[in-house]
Amino acid sequence: MTAGSSALQTQRPQASDAPAQAAALTRLQDTCAAGERARISHLVRTLEHAVIPRLAQALRVPEPAPVPLCPAPTAAEVRGFVDMLMEVRHDAAQGLLAQLRRRGMTVEALYLDLLAPAARLLGEFWDTDLADFAAVTVALGQLQRLLRELSPDFSLDAPGPAHARRVLLAQPPHEQHSFGLSMVAEFFRRDGWVVQGGVGTASADPALRAQSDWFDVVGFSVGSETRLPWLREKIAAVRLTSLNPAVVVMVGGPLFHLHPSWVHQLGADGSASDAKDAPALADLLVAASVAAGLAANMGANAAAHAAAPCPVAAQPQQA
Repeated sequence: MTAGSSALQTQRPQASDAPAQAAALTRLQDTCAAGERARISHLVRTLEHAVIPRLAQALRVPEPAPVPLCPAPTAAEVRGFVDMLMEVRHDAAQGLLAQLRRRGMTVEALYLDLLAPAARLLGEFWDTDLADFAAVTVALGQLQRLLRELSPDFSLDAPGPAHARRVLLAQPPHEQHSFGLSMVAEFFRRDGWVVQGGVGTASADPALRAQSDWFDVVGFSVGSETRLPWLREKIAAVRLTSLNPAVVVMVGGPLFHLHPSWVHQLGADGSASDAKDAPALADLLVAASVAAGLAANMGANAAAHAAAPCPVAAQPQQA
């Protein structure tokens, strides 16, 4: 045997090695298949336990609204209620709420048809100089107190399912238009959300909170155009630092009713028409965000799988 033929025989696979090579390739194929099954199983579990329930919650057909037992307060009654707040007649304001409750008005109706219009009227008084800063601040304080007193009954009126979703609420420092954020928090809590932040926590940086704790939604409330630079900066910071890469950002306030296009221009995902609709919109946005993330992951997995397919067992070479 020549030296060349000896080298050639050295490079040629031995027939006795073929079963070992085939077994190794089979193990690689089994490992690849197991990984693929694990990825599919993870996607199925996520769809079953995250996406589908949230879509069902957000897209459920509401039951017909019951006929109200008590008509909504008139504009004159709202004005009289505001006068009680500005004059710090807390007992009288409490008495009015108790009277409306006895007549059949739900706490939700009180929130939407009395407290919210009262807050708007106070804002108009401030904007048109019909009331000074001190008077409006005192009245809003009274309104916040009544909101807290009604809160336990509000949860009992229509308890929602507990699903451990988390929302962080934030507003700029020294924000005067804070009542709306308090009411949004009430509706989120009633719908089963864990609510963090809110009125009185303006000094806490929402980006730092979102970096250290998991939140499905971060909601901002602003009351004037002068706050928009702050809002744009904080939305960008939250998206950059959030522990949840698919965090949903919502914004609220009268500005976005007048200028709905500002919502996306500022980097947010959505804005509810009122506090009552905020949890349902949040459900829908979170479900859409999770679904988009799943689609992106599936696309990335498919691309990686196509670029590096599992090995195919080679036919053993003849000796």
